[in-house]
Amino acid sequence: MIMRSSGGSLRVGALGTFEVPGGTLAYVGSAKGPGGLLARVSRHLRKGKPLRWHIDYLTESGIVEIEEVIAIPSAEEEDLAKILMEFGSPVILGFGCSDRRDDKSHLFSLKDLNSLRAFLRERYIFHELNPRSLGDM
Repeated sequence: MIMRSSGGSLRVGALGTFEVPGGTLAYVGSAKGPGGLLARVSRHLRKGKPLRWHIDYLTESGIVEIEEVIAIPSAEEEDLAKILMEFGSPVILGFGCSDRRDDKSHLFSLKDLNSLRAFLRERYIFHELNPRSLGDM
């Protein structure tokens, strides 16, 4: 998920309180649960949801706006997290990856979205989704 951040202080449950930088952020997660990708993205877009996952705290905070979703069915979550480490820096250590102890974070501040996109295009077949077109699914 690609997000535009206005920056600000964010409390993430038991993980703590952190400063989220302004700019472009990327979050990597799997969408293997019931309903798949569309159900997961729709949940992230919905306001007033219960705060269950770390990403819920961020999407409910008003700090970010989800700009697009890049779906890469052939890639594993941990592989994408490693790629994002190359194109950005972790925003909150442990964010979104409590089930993946080897990953530093699943939330990154990106240096250059266009370079990341070009890198992904060379290696994967992926789909770009505009959240505004998904509506209230």
